[in-house]
Order: sequence, then C-alpha cells, then structure tokens
Amino acid sequence: MGKGKKKTNKRTKKGPNDSDSIPLDQDENFYFIAGYTDGGFAFGITWEEQAEIERKVRERELHYATKRSLELPEVQLRKIVDVMNRPYDEFAVAYLNVRMGNVFTINELDGDEEDERLRCLVEGEDRLDFEPIPSLDWMQRMGDLFDFANTVQDEVLKKKLKAVLESGRKRNQRFRSLVKSSNPEEYIRLTDFLQMCDRERAIEWLRSIGIELRLLEDVTGANRQEDGNLPTPI
Repeated sequence: MGKGKKKTNKRTKKGPNDSDSIPLDQDENFYFIAGYTDGGFAFGITWEEQAEIERKVRERELHYATKRSLELPEVQLRKIVDVMNRPYDEFAVAYLNVRMGNVFTINELDGDEEDERLRCLVEGEDRLDFEPIPSLDWMQRMGDLFDFANTVQDEVLKKKLKAVLESGRKRNQRFRSLVKSSNPEEYIRLTDFLQMCDRERAIEWLRSIGIELRLLEDVTGANRQEDGNLPTPI
C-alpha cells in the first residue's frame, strides 16, 4: 500500500474497468485513498499498484478459461474436502497445486522457513499452478441441512428440523443432535448426505477454476480401508 503527499483537494477518477462502480477518493497518485496520516499524508493503493492487480486478475481469468485436466485418487479429493471444511483461519491459507494435485498450507502469522519457501512458490513464476482453497461458507452448510430436512420422511421430525434451522444459535449442532437422538439411522444418512454435498462442492470448485477432474481408481484397496475413518463433516 502506497504512501504519498499531504492531503490536497480530493477528486474522483475512475479506472479502466470502473464505469459502473461507486466513485472512489482518488488523486493523481492514488487509485484509492484509504485515509490520511496524522501529518496529512495520503495512503492507499497507487495507480501502479492497481494496474498490477488488474493485470494479475486478467491473467488468472484467462488461465481459468483454458481447461486443464487433473488426475486424482479419491483419497486426494477427500483431502481437498477436508481442507474446505476446516474452520476459517485468516492466517492459515491452504493451496492446491493444480498441476500435481497436492495440498499444503502456509502459515501467514508466524511461519517458518518452509512457509517462506512455499510463499515464494505461490507468488513466483509458477503462481498460476497454485490455487487458494476456499473455506466452506456457513450459509452453504445451512443450505445442505435444509435440503436434507426436505428428504426426511417423518413429518414430525422434518418440522422440528426446519424449526431448528429458522432461529437460534448453534443451528448446525442442534440439528445434528436432534437427528441423532430421534433416529440413529437417519443420523448415518445425514453424515453420508453431507459428505456427498462436500464432495460435489469440491468438484464444482475445481470446475470453476478450469479444472476437469479425473478420479483414479483405487488399485491397492488402501484408500477403501480409510473410508471408515472419514471425519464427520462440519
């Protein structure tokens, strides 16, 4: 973020892609003025910094438009799902290497030499090979639970489940507890249903970044043995 001259008369300009956007506080040095120091110096995003941001956005959009194929075993897809299901942490950013299929996390707060090495990779010449993995949105999970409630045959239980989703705190936990205490078989079905939702969401995210996934068959049976140890979706 740049820092510049003392506060002058503000004026409003628009960047090349801002014809319909809300006017920003700008001047000849700054595309966006975030504020001013106590001494009256402006700080924010310079025009040069904004041009670089837009260049990278165009570069990545063009990259997404080029379809790529990625071969992964089912166990590796589950790793992507697990990362998407982790609680959001602004200081721990997970990436997928779209060329190799491996997943790794960079600690942005107090990382070590390995974190720094990985950061150089994702910001270097091969940066388009690395995609930050999104976290599961709370509203997405609420949508999953609502969809499951609609599949419940017991009308009394269905009504109770929808009531849980409509108000109150800890809806996710309360929903699960209600299903588990009402019908253990339905709880197993709920777990399978959420795993299916998470799997489809991960595949859809890959498609959104131009990745056509090819799942490889398990040839040793080792991956199948892990199925009983799958983490419960959040």
